[in-house]
Amino acid sequence: MIRSDRLVLRPLEEKDAKDVVAAINFREIARYTRIPFPYTLTDAKNFIGRQEKEALEKRSFAFGIFLREKESLIGGIGIHNINWEDGRGDFGYWLTPAEQGKGYAREAAYALLRHLFYDLQLNRVEIETIPSNRASQRLAQWLGAEKEGFLRKRCCAQEEQQDVFLFGLLGSDFERLDHEGRYRREDRTKKI
Repeated sequence: MIRSDRLVLRPLEEKDAKDVVAAINFREIARYTRIPFPYTLTDAKNFIGRQEKEALEKRSFAFGIFLREKESLIGGIGIHNINWEDGRGDFGYWLTPAEQGKGYAREAAYALLRHLFYDLQLNRVEIETIPSNRASQRLAQWLGAEKEGFLRKRCCAQEEQQDVFLFGLLGSDFERLDHEGRYRREDRTKKI
């Protein structure tokens, strides 16, 4: 479990499946991700079961993003396809539409990245965004990630192959920006 000022990041459990469906079952989320729409209870249970297995194998760590005060699920965040030999993984996040624009994505991303770089000693995370997902690109850049490339037909979103921008963030860059005060509390809570 990871805590920040306003959020708790914790692994999802089977008891969270209905809340996952309620938070994620929006066309706006599916438009920018590999998440299917409509999203069913079976989808949620399968995802949670798969993530529990991958966490035990240390291949992936997925967390629900919960508001601390209400203990309500507002999104998801995680690191997937971890390659421990190279010290890298794929970083992803989503928020339910009603909670977007409140700084929660920044706060959750910062909290998880601190854990990934300082505690787990990863060297690099990669973030892929489809070109129309400008909010995700702004978040990646705010976190200090560099746009490193454009990959054609890299992922399937909206039931079709999509191009993506590839962003990379090194642990050394994150640590430098962290020490320089880039992620001060007032910055983490600004809208993106």
